[in-house]
Amino acid sequence: MFETASTIINLQQQTDFERLIPLKGFNSTLFTIQYSFPDDEHLIYSIIEKESHLKEKISLEFSSEFGKSYLKKTIELAPNSNTVPTNLPLFLSSIDKMLKLSLMPGTTINLRGAAIPNLTIQQVYIGNATKINVPHSEELDNSIIYGNDSWNLTYPVYELGPSPIRFNEPQILILHWDEDENPANGEMGLLYEDEDGWRPLPVETDYKNNNIWTTIPGWGLGEEFKAQKNQDNLAGSAIEGAITVSFKEQINPIDTVKVTPVSCKNQSFKSKSISSIIDPDAGCIGRLIGMIIALIIAAIIIVATLGIGTGSVTGFLSWLVNLGSPVLVLLKSTLIVIIGGIAAGAIINGAISFGAGPDYIALPVTCDQTVEVTKTSHGGKGVCMINYRPETSLEVKGGRKVTVSSQMPKCSFWRAMWCQKCSVKCIAEYK
Repeated sequence: MFETASTIINLQQQTDFERLIPLKGFNSTLFTIQYSFPDDEHLIYSIIEKESHLKEKISLEFSSEFGKSYLKKTIELAPNSNTVPTNLPLFLSSIDKMLKLSLMPGTTINLRGAAIPNLTIQQVYIGNATKINVPHSEELDNSIIYGNDSWNLTYPVYELGPSPIRFNEPQILILHWDEDENPANGEMGLLYEDEDGWRPLPVETDYKNNNIWTTIPGWGLGEEFKAQKNQDNLAGSAIEGAITVSFKEQINPIDTVKVTPVSCKNQSFKSKSISSIIDPDAGCIGRLIGMIIALIIAAIIIVATLGIGTGSVTGFLSWLVNLGSPVLVLLKSTLIVIIGGIAAGAIINGAISFGAGPDYIALPVTCDQTVEVTKTSHGGKGVCMINYRPETSLEVKGGRKVTVSSQMPKCSFWRAMWCQKCSVKCIAEYK
């Protein structure tokens, strides 16, 4: 009877356990098993003999209490974990069995190069995660506007310790969600927090079995973790030289890191913008004035040459005098030459104008989704790019590096002629 009770309790440790059908998949030939729900947080079991040699059948009653667990689970490791590899697979799980870390045979674990006596996992419950002082937009004057990135959390957050640790090879981290109690509601992602704050990690998603998984080189130490994680191809490839950790003095290690699954349907849209501008400097105006002066001089020489061609310069001027008074003719001639020089100089200036290089901003994309970009151009043919491709809409993978860039290849012809500014602004929306 006690063995049957233990088996029933162990059913609750399975990730596919259903509270409303607690005996799903379990049969007993010796006992009649009943259960009831006195309230939302308790489940009472009764185990009764089917046959008894006594006057009364023996029964056993016990209960389970459901709810949030704040217990810290400690998993002891073998001595010399930094040099002695595991012989068999080692599966570490959280109290609610929703987080699993699979350590394959041959794995070594170190903390700052030293052995680790144990690993810890603890569940905490917070409503949101926020990363502060994140670049949200780059303005036309190249100034950066900062803000906070926030995510709504509906699943437990798991604290992993100690930190920072490294495996000799990447290991598999799996997070489940309870589809009955808290369904996925669309695309799922994984949030991770260490010294660099919260950010999404690349994951593979198994919606049939209600889990997401990724491979990790360890955890902790921000930029170093990201650099090693970027080498990970999600297929468990080894990371060379990951046995010890080199510390930067400016990094203050933290004791634990946090991970949690996150539903994108429960997130509000975020937006980031990037702008590029062609702002002609004094050099553009100087070139324009220089070309105008050069063309005016050239025009005067041409006029003089034409006059000589008809007989003499004085003969050509005499011909102009016949068109009106000498002063009026002089003014007309000068005005025509100046206007022609200005127009020609401006046209040449427009033809040789140059563009502005691209500017970039990163998007912390949480889940697989379509990133949309809105473009606004002023006075030119601006370009918006997603991951270096001239797109205004692109399907991207959650947790992967996604950049949006803006570029103004060239101002419109008329703005370039007269050294006027032109710009483009790209606004990306994502979750």
